[in-house]
Amino acid sequence: CEPIPARKALEWGLVNEVVPRDELDAAVNRMAQKLINKLPECTRYTKQQLNFWRDFSWGMTIGHVRDWLTVHTSAPEIIEGINAFAEKRPIDYEKIRRQMAEGKEQRSENRSQKTEGRRRKAENRGQKAEIRDQKADGRRRKAEIRDQKSEDFGELSRAVKSQKKSRSGQRKNSSGKPARR
Repeated sequence: CEPIPARKALEWGLVNEVVPRDELDAAVNRMAQKLINKLPECTRYTKQQLNFWRDFSWGMTIGHVRDWLTVHTSAPEIIEGINAFAEKRPIDYEKIRRQMAEGKEQRSENRSQKTEGRRRKAENRGQKAEIRDQKADGRRRKAEIRDQKSEDFGELSRAVKSQKKSRSGQRKNSSGKPARR
């Protein structure tokens, strides 16, 4: 942005009057008197309409500006502009261009690092899936072994009960009493 000289601002219609500093109070009084001598309701309505359109245009653009600033907050030009404003000095445009050129190199370097990181993540996901599969296989084998042991134990238990019955039957038979079945 460049400063606009007072005469040019008057030509462009940005200001109503240009006066030397020592005549400023008189010019302000003349302008105030013009406004006082207008119809109050018309003045109020005109001001209301001007405010409406000012607020409307603000509302239409503030969302876009907020989004743009959010995305560009860390850009060298924004940082330099804010610093220059805060330090009340002119913007160092050459510094911005240098930083942006360095940033392009860093971005391409960051891109290759990100690609490598994605490859590693994919590799890790594959390894994790393999480990999950191995664990699932281990759990299935344990379940099969547990089921087999359970079957074996059931057969063993039936065999033991059967032996007990036959022994008790033999004892009774050897004592001379009839065996129950």
